[in-house]
Amino acid sequence: MSTTDKMSQHRVATIEPWHITEEQFRPERNEIAESLFSLVNEYMGTRGNFEEGFGGETLCGCYIGGIYVKEQQAYPWKRKAFADFVNSMVNTANWLEILVEVDGESLDLSSSQVSEYRRSLDMRQGILSRQLVFTRRSADVTHLSWERFVSHDDPHLGAIRLSVPAIGHSRPVKLAFAIDRQKETRDHATSRVRPPPGRAPMSSSSGIKEPITARRAISFAGELRTKAPMGTPNPSSGRCQKKWPCNSRLCRLFPTRGLKMP
Repeated sequence: MSTTDKMSQHRVATIEPWHITEEQFRPERNEIAESLFSLVNEYMGTRGNFEEGFGGETLCGCYIGGIYVKEQQAYPWKRKAFADFVNSMVNTANWLEILVEVDGESLDLSSSQVSEYRRSLDMRQGILSRQLVFTRRSADVTHLSWERFVSHDDPHLGAIRLSVPAIGHSRPVKLAFAIDRQKETRDHATSRVRPPPGRAPMSSSSGIKEPITARRAISFAGELRTKAPMGTPNPSSGRCQKKWPCNSRLCRLFPTRGLKMP
């Protein structure tokens, strides 16, 4: 396989002078595509999330410029000039949701049967468009098309146009419009999600585990380090108890002179 073929195999979308086009939906690359098909107007912005939702890996994001949360940053080990705080952009209310049901069957690209999929970002007009054909389990076929934009003339304005023509059937189509303010903000240090500021963490009594934040993940890593069977750091001094050189993976990564506990 040539280098060009390998690049085409891993390419998410084709790039034209004023268009970015996705001809085939790949669930494993959905989050990358969401970034490529973002819309912004210098005041607010949205990622290229599906209006009807998606049951696979996704990162929902609607943002307003200049709104950040400041959090103290923790490190498993720290050197001079490491930042004490980090600013993360806060996820605002998600105004994109339009849930689609055809005769009681919901559209979800992670499980539904779809064909003729196409998504395109017109960078000259600032319009994100998407088309697909949704085939229900009963073989009824429905064509759906979306258009989305955020206005530059009025920076507070965003709009979505949805067309749902049925093809050869008269089944009822149900649309549910929602503004979701409960979307979580992803912690970039761990690629996990965390609750928005002021929101209580998910309860473990309901069977749902609390999201792992960067601080919890780093604290857990520190606990693992203190239990390492070889080259264990001394908690009082922050240095390895064995003489250098030590064959433990921890000491190979961090020389003993600079190793410090959190």
